[in-house]
Amino acid sequence: MPTNPQQTKPSGLDLNEILFIIFRHKWKILFCSLAGFAAAAVLFLHASRMHESQAKLLVRYILERSAIDSQDSQQTPTGGRTNDTIIEAEMEIMTSWDLAVQVADTIGPDRLLKGSKGPVTTEAAAAAVASGLMVTASTGSNVILVSYQNRDPELAVQVLDSLLSCYFTKHLEVHRSAGAFQFVSQQADQVHYQLQSTEDELKRLKAEAGIVSLPEAMQAIADRISKTEEDLSTAEADLSEQSARVAEINKTTASALAPVPKASTDANVVSASPEETQQYQALVTRLASLRQSQLELDAKYTPTNELVRLNEAQIESVRKQAAGVEAKYPGIAAEVPRLSDGTGAANEIDRAKLAGAAARIDSLKSQLADLQKTADKISEAAPQISDLEQRKDVEETSYKYFESSLEQARVDEALDPSKIPNISIIQKPSPAAPATGKIMKLVMGIAFAGVALGAGLALLIELVFDPSVKRSQEVEKLLHIPVLVSIPQHGKKVRRGLLAKGDVTNGVSAKALAKTDRNGSSPVALDRFIQPYSESIRDRLILSFELKRLTHKPKLVAVTGISGGEGTSTVASGLAASLSETGDGKVLLVEMNGNTAAVHHFSQGKSIGSLADALHPREDIAASSDNLFLASAGTENGGSSLGAKRFYGLIPNLRASAFDYIIFDMPPLTRSSATLAVSGFMDKVLLVIEADVSDRNALKRCFSELVAAGADASTIFNKRPAGLPKILNAG
Repeated sequence: MPTNPQQTKPSGLDLNEILFIIFRHKWKILFCSLAGFAAAAVLFLHASRMHESQAKLLVRYILERSAIDSQDSQQTPTGGRTNDTIIEAEMEIMTSWDLAVQVADTIGPDRLLKGSKGPVTTEAAAAAVASGLMVTASTGSNVILVSYQNRDPELAVQVLDSLLSCYFTKHLEVHRSAGAFQFVSQQADQVHYQLQSTEDELKRLKAEAGIVSLPEAMQAIADRISKTEEDLSTAEADLSEQSARVAEINKTTASALAPVPKASTDANVVSASPEETQQYQALVTRLASLRQSQLELDAKYTPTNELVRLNEAQIESVRKQAAGVEAKYPGIAAEVPRLSDGTGAANEIDRAKLAGAAARIDSLKSQLADLQKTADKISEAAPQISDLEQRKDVEETSYKYFESSLEQARVDEALDPSKIPNISIIQKPSPAAPATGKIMKLVMGIAFAGVALGAGLALLIELVFDPSVKRSQEVEKLLHIPVLVSIPQHGKKVRRGLLAKGDVTNGVSAKALAKTDRNGSSPVALDRFIQPYSESIRDRLILSFELKRLTHKPKLVAVTGISGGEGTSTVASGLAASLSETGDGKVLLVEMNGNTAAVHHFSQGKSIGSLADALHPREDIAASSDNLFLASAGTENGGSSLGAKRFYGLIPNLRASAFDYIIFDMPPLTRSSATLAVSGFMDKVLLVIEADVSDRNALKRCFSELVAAGADASTIFNKRPAGLPKILNAG
C-alpha cells in the first residue's frame, strides 16, 4: 500500500533548528564576532582620547515670521505641525552644512585643523565640525541635546558656543522673510486705500437709498408693506359691512316714512283709548328695534342661524300684533308719532361711517403705493450694496492681517538673535569631559553587530542560499513521514575508531581497515561501518512486510536516490548482505546503474551474469548453498540498463524465480530514468537522501511522484554530519 504523507502544516524554526544552524556555522559566527569586537576595541581606544562638551535647548514653539502667511497660522504657533516635526526641523538646521561653514569661519580653519595632514580649507574645517557634532532629542520632548567632541577640550567648548550663536541667527533667517518690513508696509497702505474707497462708495449708495443697514431696511419695509396690506383688507371688509348696513337702514326708513292714510271721518269708526294708543306705540318702537337687530344679525350670521330665525319670529309676532291693532282701530296709525326723528339721526351716523371707511381705504392704498416704490428703490440698490459690504469685509480682514504682520515685522527688524522668545538655553556649553558614555554604547553596538552579522549570515545561507537537506528532522518536516534510518558520515574519524577498537574479527585485519582506495575511502572499513545500519534497515523492512502480511515471493525492494551519488549502491549492497545472513532464503542483488564493481563491497555474493540469466529456472541456484547472488541489468545485446518495457516483460519470471528477496540498485529519479515507471511494482522503495546534497524542492517532487505512482516509499538519511552535540538531536 503506498505511503501517503500526512497533510499537516510545517512549523517554523524552533530552538533546536536555530542551535543546529549556529553550531553548523560556528566558525563564520565566531569570525564575524571577533571582527566586531576588534572594531569596537579600535573605536574605544581611538575615542577614549576625545573630549565632549554638551548644551541643551528648550524649543517651546516656532513662529513662522513670514509676511505671506495667513492670519490663522500666526495665531497657531505650530501651524498645524506636531511637536516632533518642529524638533526635527530645528535639528536639521543645527546639522546643516551652512551652519558648519559659519562655525568654521568663526573659529578659523587653522585652529580646527591643527595637526591635520590634509589641506587647511574652510570646507575641511566645516567637515571636522560636522563630524564631531551630535544632535539628539527624545520622542515627545521639547529639549534638544547638542554635543561636540574634539581632542582639545577648550576647542570643544568654543566650537559648541559658536555653533549656538550661529544657530540663533540661522533660525531667524529660516523662519522670517527678508525685507518683511518694507513689503508689509506697502501692502498695508494699499489695502487701506482700497478699504477707504469701498467705504465711501457704500455710504453714497446707502444715502441715496435712504437706509443705514440693508438687511434691517429690507426687513422693515417688508413688515410695513405686510401691515398696510392687512389694514387695507380689514378696511375693505368694514366698508362692505357698512354699505350693507346703510342700504338696509335706507330700506327700513323708506317703509317707515311711507304716507299714512288719513283717518276716516266715518262716524262708525271707533277711536282708540289712550292706553291702547300707548300700547300700539310700544309695538311700533319694538318692531323698529327688532329690525335694527335683524340688520346686525344678518351682518354676522347666516339666515339659518338660530338667533336670526328667533329675531325674525319676534318681528313677525310684533308685526301681527301691530296689524291687529291697526285693523281694530284704523285711525290709530295716524295718531302715533312718527319715528323718523330717531331713525334719521341713526342714518346720518351710518352714512358718515361709510364715508370714513372709504376715505381710509384710499389712504391705505396711497401708503401701499409709496411703500412699494421705496421697496423697489432698495431692491435696485441691494446688489451693489451687498457686493460693497462683502468687499469691505475682505479688505478689513486683509488690513487687520497686514497691520499684525507690520507689527511683527517691526519686532523682527529690531530683534536680537540671542533673545528669541520661543527658544531658551537650558544648559550652556559645559566644560569638556572625556567622552565615554555614548562611545560605550556605540562600542557595544558594534560588538554585538558582529555577532548579529554572523548569526544573520548563517541564517541567510541556511534558509536562502543553501536549499539542501541538513538533518533527518528536516526530511520529516518536508515529507511528513518518519525517516527509516539515519546513517552518519563515514570518514577518517570512523576508520580511526575502528582501528582503536582493534576490530580483526571475521578475518578483517587492522591493515585492511586502514587501506584506502583511489578516492580516499576504505572499502573494508565502509563494510564494517555500514553493517549495523544495514541490519537495522533489514529488520525494519521485514517488520513492515510482516505487518502488511506480504507472504509472496520474491519480495521486490528498490533502492534509489534523487540525483545520484547519495550512496544507493552502498545501501543496496549492505541490505542484500544483511538479508542473506538471516538464512531465510536466497537474495538477488540487481545492479541497474552500470557499475557492477560498486555492489561488491559487502559481498562475497556469487555473480550469475545478467538479470535475464538469473530469472531463468536454474536448478544450480536452488541447490546452491549460497544465499547472496549478484546480477546486472545488462541486456542480451550488451545493453547496460533495464527499460520499463523490458522490466514489464520480466515480471512473470520475477514472480516465478527461486529468490526470496530481489534488491534493485536503481538509477536516480531523473526525468529520463525508468525508476519511477517501475516503482509501482515494487513492494518497497527506499529513497536515499544525502545530507548537504539533496535539494529540498527536488526531494518533495520526487517523493510526490513516487506516491502518485503507487509506490510504498520510505526514506533513508545518509551521511548525517558527525560530531554534533547530542542536545541538537541531529540523528
